[in-house]
Amino acid sequence: MKLLTIIVSYNSADHIAACLDSISCSRATNEIVVFDNASADTSATIAAAHDAVSEVISSDTNLGFSRAVNLAAKGRQFDFLLLANPDMVLDGDAIDALIDAADNHPEAGIFGGDSRDTLGRTWPGAVLNDHNLAHAAKFALLFGVIPFTGRLAPDMPPGGIPKGTRAVPVIVGCLMLVRGSVWEEIGGLDEFFFLYGEDVDFCMKARALGHGCLFTDRCTYLHIRGGSSGGHPEMMKRVLRGRRLLYQRYAHGRLGTGLLMVGVAIRALLETLAGRDGTWRACWLDRTAWLND
Repeated sequence: MKLLTIIVSYNSADHIAACLDSISCSRATNEIVVFDNASADTSATIAAAHDAVSEVISSDTNLGFSRAVNLAAKGRQFDFLLLANPDMVLDGDAIDALIDAADNHPEAGIFGGDSRDTLGRTWPGAVLNDHNLAHAAKFALLFGVIPFTGRLAPDMPPGGIPKGTRAVPVIVGCLMLVRGSVWEEIGGLDEFFFLYGEDVDFCMKARALGHGCLFTDRCTYLHIRGGSSGGHPEMMKRVLRGRRLLYQRYAHGRLGTGLLMVGVAIRALLETLAGRDGTWRACWLDRTAWLND
């Protein structure tokens, strides 16, 4: 069994060594490729010096996540592809737990585990919901923000926070195992997305083709959210841009975009009324950053 692991790095020098240490052990033959997206730090140098890394591909410009992954995977043979963020650290036998899930569930094509952040929170993280019109409406109506609406939050999967091993709508790309046959059938990640949203799009396409997404809590990992994406407002602008592109595709285009704007505007207003110069206000004031292509 051959496993290809692709890590896309961007100014990830603070995290990438720990990430590589955690993914270098698996019963599968693991070819680890790091694609560096024009980092201004020593990310590429650290990766090249790591014994587990097979190849470092350095780009002169930041090509975004989807294009970098597609280029790194091009022409390589593999049974499974593991996408891993440089700001995550796997626990124990996490990779083997994903491979076991794949062996036991041939009906599924995409697999993920249970993430936690630096504060120990386990959700949101590894699993998302489809980004359709219902998702857009819940975001605009502040579901998940208003008290007692947590189970109706846009990204809360059906049935609540997943436990055990079960089918879910979307596996997040910070740690995603994909069957090679599914990757080939879909044709890789859609380069329409620069960063954020490509994982949701890929999972929705896979499920439309009959390949389920499977979560297993036997696989656990730490994810330093936004560790390679800049400060929180800048990360949220990128998230909102990806969400807008998904809504254009899956939430009736302008209607989904309008609901997205309403949701951001209300959150920004609430921050203003509370006298806070917060993330949502920054996103609203710089809305061209996520509304324009």
